[in-house]
Amino acid sequence: MKTIILESGRCAWGKCIFCVMSKKKQVRIKSKDELKQEFLKKLRDYKGEGVKIFNSGTFIDDQQIPREVRQFIFEELRKRGIKKIVIEVWPGFITHEKLSELKEDAKDLEVHIAMGLESANDEVLNKIKKGTTLKKWEESAKLIKRYGFKVRAYVMVNLPYVKDIKQDFEQTMKFALQYADSIAVMNTFAYSSYAELFDMWLKGEWKPITIEEFKEIVKNYQNHPKVEIYEQDYIIYPHFSEEYKEKAKHEIKGATIQNLTHPYYEVWQDFISRFYKLPAIKKYALFMHCSYRKPYSRSQTHRKIISYLQKLGKKYAEIHQLIISNPGVVPREFEDKYPFNAYDWPEYEETEEIKKAYVEVNAKRIENYLRNHQYEKIFVYLKPGSESLKAFEIAAKKLRLNWINVLDEGRWKDIKEEKQAYVDDILLEKMIEKIRKEIEKKEENFI
Repeated sequence: MKTIILESGRCAWGKCIFCVMSKKKQVRIKSKDELKQEFLKKLRDYKGEGVKIFNSGTFIDDQQIPREVRQFIFEELRKRGIKKIVIEVWPGFITHEKLSELKEDAKDLEVHIAMGLESANDEVLNKIKKGTTLKKWEESAKLIKRYGFKVRAYVMVNLPYVKDIKQDFEQTMKFALQYADSIAVMNTFAYSSYAELFDMWLKGEWKPITIEEFKEIVKNYQNHPKVEIYEQDYIIYPHFSEEYKEKAKHEIKGATIQNLTHPYYEVWQDFISRFYKLPAIKKYALFMHCSYRKPYSRSQTHRKIISYLQKLGKKYAEIHQLIISNPGVVPREFEDKYPFNAYDWPEYEETEEIKKAYVEVNAKRIENYLRNHQYEKIFVYLKPGSESLKAFEIAAKKLRLNWINVLDEGRWKDIKEEKQAYVDDILLEKMIEKIRKEIEKKEENFI
């Protein structure tokens, strides 16, 4: 089934704490022609079984998707022989008037109306600002069926204010199975600062559960004919609005405790350690220092390191470059994401107290990262005596990990007082030589 995202305008309710529309101030309303053309562009030449249309609100709300556009969509589906359509509707729009209208427009199509149930607990529904009750949801489901449509329920695992996640899930599934023809079970996640739930994550009042924890909770429904499990479909790296960036502009500058343990970093490190998946091609970790210029790869230091790493040829792609800095562990692929591209940590401002805190905080972050991400070999190119190396050594010792120091300490002793010692050509040549030997050694053992 093809999924089409057709956003326009704001959800008529728009207060659910997990919705990215809940705090968004400006949401553009698209014209009828724009929506029609966007739908055709996204549908393309698809002629499969059916389509799901997500519009961040209610498909039968004229303020979001005008009736003329809905009629156009239905007609295009008929032309292509597509029989099934899944639409989203907030229970407040489930009325005789709207369903009669939908029945007239969507004739000959199998319409599935998806409603967010989330939890079968009215207290929880009230606290997450769902704007409905179990009784209203039940009445809406029954009315939908009276008009010949199918009911699809959304269930969210690990909502805030739930006392027992497993118990709440089982209770919700029992309720949903009484009325729904299909149930979509989702792992609750907050990726955008536009959602109130994201603020709860930042404040430490709520945190997402891992994919493994989610699987354990929903395991009894994995093969249920009515149930679809979405374990990581909605897990996306943290996004910060311009308002949030402006708010933290001065907070992520300077060698301070605030800039070391900022909530923005903490959320990112939680995501990187527990939800981020290593690219399949990355076999070898290479930990290195950050740079003043952001993103790091635009600095002279990192450009030079990368140019030497590229001498590894095809093996270059297998090296996973990981930067250690005050925000924590930063995989190269996230270096251009906020706040990694916007912070500043002047080393000359560091006090002994700050250095000690830096080691303690980052040792834990590195430990969390390496506990959840395995490599065939771990290479380290960090300055001897640096706080980043101290933090790494603590983490590696705690996890009993073997690692290879690819910074030649003999050469370092001779040049450490020089201005660009970290990217000295001979030092980098020795780094590449050591990495190449270790990779070849591993491949020889494999053969």
